[in-house]
Amino acid sequence: MKKWCIGMLVWCVAGGLCALSAHAMGGHQPTLGQRALMLAMTTLSASPGDEGLALVTNAGYVDHQGESTGEILDTVTRLSAMGRGKGNLLSVHARRDAPLFMVFVHQKGPKELAAVSITATGDQLEASEVFNLWVGVGTSFEPLTRILGSRAFAVATLANACYDGIPESLVQAALFHDHFCCGVASGYFTAGFILDQRPLRDGESYTYMGIPAWCQDDYIAHALNLTPGKRRYLSMAYPSRRPWQTAEATWENIGGVIIRFNKATQTGDATVLNYRWQTDDFVESLGLSPDELDWHKDLWLHACYNRYVFQNPHAPEDFLSVHKTVELTSQADFDRLTRLGANPLAVILGKDTEW
Repeated sequence: MKKWCIGMLVWCVAGGLCALSAHAMGGHQPTLGQRALMLAMTTLSASPGDEGLALVTNAGYVDHQGESTGEILDTVTRLSAMGRGKGNLLSVHARRDAPLFMVFVHQKGPKELAAVSITATGDQLEASEVFNLWVGVGTSFEPLTRILGSRAFAVATLANACYDGIPESLVQAALFHDHFCCGVASGYFTAGFILDQRPLRDGESYTYMGIPAWCQDDYIAHALNLTPGKRRYLSMAYPSRRPWQTAEATWENIGGVIIRFNKATQTGDATVLNYRWQTDDFVESLGLSPDELDWHKDLWLHACYNRYVFQNPHAPEDFLSVHKTVELTSQADFDRLTRLGANPLAVILGKDTEW
């Protein structure tokens, strides 16, 4: 057997199955990433260069046995057809002290995503049984939860997005959010509407206010680079289904507040957005009625909704419109919206006596 330099695996020519040994590694023990890749490919009866492979993992964020897991990402990128730039190496945002997980996926057909979960206990790796991660109408999450535990929803929705042609920027934000629910998808359209309908003018910067805040906010902050640390993202608690009621009007479907402001000239504007989910066509495509949908219980709805929305052309204007815009003519105007104790809805829309 020919010796390869450190970090290389030896793949058998017949079938492409990896055969790893200390001898093949030039006397060095294989790394965690190499062993995980070998075990996954063996279990899936796949080769690392196969098309249709993907990895969903929190490697790169978590530590394992006190060490970084970034090596796993490096190894998979170097030794397989998976990589972040290819859209099939999905590193899921996680706490540093969270347990390491790796779910390797191999697409066998349009509705067959053969997957194996590789778990690490100390130096030992264990592979689950092979299971199907594809999510369609009515898919039960019970078998997935039995294997993946509380990670089932995150892994399944992210894996399906990888094969569904979802925009890369949206997948990256879903990784930051740590799962791909329909709420993250809504942020794609909100950010698009802001860029299209409220583009920045010379000297301006955005401040976004999550009123109400929901899963879309992670996409908006990610895509528009509006972080709390730069004081460009703020959030206030407000019931998502509650209309804002003034003496003059009822404002339904409050969808956040976007501010454009130029500090030098102390001018800008603030806009309350209106977000409409537009689920009628989606529901009709399922042959169901809105009353039959339970987004908390029927988890398959999220993957199916995301697939439907991005496989059928939709524009930001299909979901969003402007409730009201007010001009800002001073720093005091900006502060009235953003300072501690502010109520931007009352400032822009008028007082709600019931709030």
